[in-house]
Amino acid sequence: MRAFFTSAVAALLALAAVPVLAAPAVPSVVSGSFYHSKFEGRRTACGDRYDSDGLTAASNRHPCDALVKVTRGSRSVVVRITDRCGRCGIDMTPAAAREIGLHRVGRAPVHVERID
Repeated sequence: MRAFFTSAVAALLALAAVPVLAAPAVPSVVSGSFYHSKFEGRRTACGDRYDSDGLTAASNRHPCDALVKVTRGSRSVVVRITDRCGRCGIDMTPAAAREIGLHRVGRAPVHVERID
């Protein structure tokens, strides 16, 4: 019995030495929307000034300055996270929302994938 236990422990220790590969980034489906222009020029949570013509977004799932790809249907846009939002999935600038056709509907499910 002791020999079995010793060999089982040795096998587990050998498995622990195997490097674990990071899982590929999987896009998550969240609710996408866009900011109102009334925030123009105000400081964001990350310290930048809000620019409605920039390709930026607010998210609570990604850190400041992260680049994320937002996809709706066959259209996508890469945005930089510059702000935090309440319970939103992702809030983009109007310019970013226009890139994927979100400005017409206001809020819709989008795929978000971190690319950096």
